[in-house]
Amino acid sequence: MNAARACFAVVIPLALFAGGLHGEEVELFLDTYDVSANSSDVNHEIGIRQSGAFFPIGYTDGGEPIFSQVGNGDVPSALLLAGRSGGTSGRISLNHDFVKDPGMGMASVIEFDVNPVLTGSPVYNVTQTSWITVNFGTTASTRNEFPQFNDGIGLLFRGNGFSQAFDNRSWVGDNRFASQADDLFHHIRIEIFDPADGNPFDGNGSDVTVRAFSDGSTDPFFTHVRPGGFSSNYISLMGYGEGGGGDGVVRHALDNLRVSISEPVPEPSTLALLAVGAVGLVVCAWRKRRTAGRARTGPSTFALLFALGFLCSSSYAAEGDLYAVASGSHLGELYRVDPTDVSSTLVGNTGIGFQALAYSPRLAALIGVDDSTKAVLAINPSDATTGPVLDWQGNPVHVSAGTVFGLAYNPAEHNLYGVDSDWMTFKTSLVTGTTETIGPVGFTPVRGLGIDPDTGTIYGYYEPTGNDYLITIDPESGAGTVVGDTKINDGDGLTFDPVRGVLYTRDRYSDVLFRIDPATAEATAVDSMRGYGVYGMAVQYVPEPSTFVLLGMGVVGLLVWTRRKRRGRTA
Repeated sequence: MNAARACFAVVIPLALFAGGLHGEEVELFLDTYDVSANSSDVNHEIGIRQSGAFFPIGYTDGGEPIFSQVGNGDVPSALLLAGRSGGTSGRISLNHDFVKDPGMGMASVIEFDVNPVLTGSPVYNVTQTSWITVNFGTTASTRNEFPQFNDGIGLLFRGNGFSQAFDNRSWVGDNRFASQADDLFHHIRIEIFDPADGNPFDGNGSDVTVRAFSDGSTDPFFTHVRPGGFSSNYISLMGYGEGGGGDGVVRHALDNLRVSISEPVPEPSTLALLAVGAVGLVVCAWRKRRTAGRARTGPSTFALLFALGFLCSSSYAAEGDLYAVASGSHLGELYRVDPTDVSSTLVGNTGIGFQALAYSPRLAALIGVDDSTKAVLAINPSDATTGPVLDWQGNPVHVSAGTVFGLAYNPAEHNLYGVDSDWMTFKTSLVTGTTETIGPVGFTPVRGLGIDPDTGTIYGYYEPTGNDYLITIDPESGAGTVVGDTKINDGDGLTFDPVRGVLYTRDRYSDVLFRIDPATAEATAVDSMRGYGVYGMAVQYVPEPSTFVLLGMGVVGLLVWTRRKRRGRTA
């Protein structure tokens, strides 16, 4: 491989992760350390001061309790961590291993506010021998050890504005996180991501990138590659000090510890890198063809690039099929339906009873909720086999609601929205497995949900006596708003087709499939479909290609067109 080809082969995969973590974040844990009274029990009032998907999480105290306090007079709304010469220190660790399911394709974020210098306390200390540290990626056996002795990564924050880093007991750098010593809290954000498979904590041996940012800066003050990644992720907090005041104690503070997960999303610079890589590959191919005496770009090459660019310019890669699940004597049967001519094919029987259906492009599966167990199930659209949807810890997801009559999947959030038999709107996170009851719809009954994945608009099918109505549902309050009268008498099921920009429902008695305009609620009959008591409906679709693919294709096409034009002039 020549130098140019090798260079571009590296640039393209590197570009995919150059942007860092800027996607949708899911908060797993937050501790504000706000308590009503001073206590050396760091678990004091954790049910009040903590939030997030996994709260409450207790702490293990590995040092002297008096050196780790909440509600201390020096920092009443933060965690006090102190230390004294001789190794006495405040050392606490969370009783939770923040690892994650590898199928989520996300990465971890740890954030906190740190103040290594408390001028309002009896001691003002900026020495190199005093620090507060946050350790992460440690195993259970070493989580309460100093950063020089544990098997994770430890970031030390000193009163002089410098940070020191250790990885698996080895020093890996000194960096400035603040311009000078001061009596201020500094916001620290640590991003941990695996460019190979998206999971830094699966222990599969791939290298993991760690970056730390201070006070909202986009330039990391610490960047490090952890060889082999992590196998666990315990988080611990420590304070240490030498040369204190009369009592020999040095005091530090930490506040607002937050753990979340976020997706890597390319930034504009990433797109540029990928475009450069694409150009480089085309240049390599061109040079090879010229060497072989085939300098002219053939029509087939240009046609192929044009076709690829045309496909990538579409909002969605292909038109999707409509899927419907039956009830009654055909309970659990899954049908594939062509929305254009309403011809249908039996895919198979799921063997499970459920009333609603959704589709997740992220899981490449249909989703249903078992009426009996409330388990969230992934349904293979090719053979109707089912399996549990797992949260980020590998546990099956269940819905905490009544019988689900409407279901919609939001790909941006990896959440399910639903309406149950109590006509309440709920939201279930497929990341954390938790269900939140949002509020009453205000309409009874609602027989189906659909969502526009581009805008996040949630649609519902309101079926009172007489004509049916299309409604929209507020994801914050759960309340419905009428869009218009569909003039259908007994519709069942609803789904949004992002490929065609329409909704579908089926009349219960005539078995006619209707196409509904989401803006006006006007319904148009398509044709009669195979019925069998269809309730749940969903459209399978492939999301839009990423912008950087479009950019890369555009550059490639432009380069080929320009070269062909020039060759034509010299022919």
